[in-house]
Amino acid sequence: MWRGLGWRAIGCGVAMAALALAAGCLERSYQPAPLDVAATAKRLLARDLGDPELQAALAANGENLAAGWRLRALTMAAIHFDPTLAAARADWRRHMLAEVSAAQRSNPVVMPEVAYHTDPEGDDGPWSIGAAIEIPFLPEDKREARIALALAGSEAARLTAVQLAWWRRAAVRDALVACHRADSLLGFAGAEIVLHQEMVQIFARRRALGEANLTEVNLARRGLDASRGAEARLRAAAEACRGSLASGLGLPLADVGNLVLDYGGMMPVDAVAVPSEGMRRAALLGGLAIREALTDYAAAEAGLRLAAANKYPDVAISPGLFWDQGGLLWAIGGGLTAALLHNNEGPIAEAEAARHAAAQDVLAVQGGIVAALADADARLAAARVEIVAADALLERRRERLDIAERRLQGGDVGRLEVTEARLAVREAESAVLAARLALIGVQARYEDAIGLPLIGRRAPPLDLEALALREPGWNGGTR
Repeated sequence: MWRGLGWRAIGCGVAMAALALAAGCLERSYQPAPLDVAATAKRLLARDLGDPELQAALAANGENLAAGWRLRALTMAAIHFDPTLAAARADWRRHMLAEVSAAQRSNPVVMPEVAYHTDPEGDDGPWSIGAAIEIPFLPEDKREARIALALAGSEAARLTAVQLAWWRRAAVRDALVACHRADSLLGFAGAEIVLHQEMVQIFARRRALGEANLTEVNLARRGLDASRGAEARLRAAAEACRGSLASGLGLPLADVGNLVLDYGGMMPVDAVAVPSEGMRRAALLGGLAIREALTDYAAAEAGLRLAAANKYPDVAISPGLFWDQGGLLWAIGGGLTAALLHNNEGPIAEAEAARHAAAQDVLAVQGGIVAALADADARLAAARVEIVAADALLERRRERLDIAERRLQGGDVGRLEVTEARLAVREAESAVLAARLALIGVQARYEDAIGLPLIGRRAPPLDLEALALREPGWNGGTR
């Protein structure tokens, strides 16, 4: 039956099929990787601020924790321990591998063929055998559009990780600002309670001597109760902010509750670091939020480019070699998509709309930056008015205290008047401090608007992008 079939042709067809099979076997094979959620939970629960890798990074960045944890060190810790960032980094790597896939050309398709003739001629036998190869030709503009789309996706994933690092810093910053306010004002609250207690004692003694009535005593007690309530609210705020700090760090409250915090460099000393015109313009043209929006636009542009290229058919040629009834045949065929029903108008229109929407998103982000800067400017103006008013009130009350103390020495007034004046001064000093602490919140709003750190800027700036893309060892990820 096989005589005359042509073993050379048979061998040629078998070799082509074997070559295709061998090429596929050379690639890496599937390796199962079951997820152990107990192990991942154990790694999460084992994190703490004493992590050797974190401590080494802090030391390398010049962080001395002797005075406590300042914003810069806490930011590094928050980024180091953030599992959300670990997921973002993994997604970024996936997108980088998608760039490789987009640049690859399609493999040829080997198509063996065996035929049986019911009426063979002569003694050649009923079997025919051969093989063809389908070679696709992808237009270069389609391949370039796919690569551009993959590059935009990779950049978007990278910027997502950077944005997560910035948000993590903002969460730690806001918690630290709240702790700074509560801890700073607690000392004034304690001093006010002492003065209120002294007033209650004075009125109680006067009532015993018949020089004050019960109403005056009760008013003094209400003032004491109010000051104790204010102190309790500050203590609650101090506890709450440490909970927020623990959340920002991604650590249990027990690891953060007794943490010594360093507020040095947070309070604006001479003037608030208002973003310059250059910084505002840079935020509008190339800030992190704008870069994300522009990356989305680049992806939409690449999508439109690919949709437009798809209106032209893909072409494939199929050369083949066959042994048929004693004769060696060669053939060549091909194929292309026939644009009979449509010419890809729908996807092209959809991609054009997506590009227009992405362009509007860029405009919306720029508008949001302008609005955020305007809001921060307004907050700064209001804070300055409050500071001026609080300073003026404090000056007047200090003058009254000075007068009361001189009159006390002359015997014109009693201890009560001086205590009241001292309490008034303490309250005014607390108001001045609260007004100045509000400036830190204003700077935080400026930071959010322009996407640049302003609080504690005397310290060397952190490279948030490098920190965001670095894989810490605690989560077992690939470096």
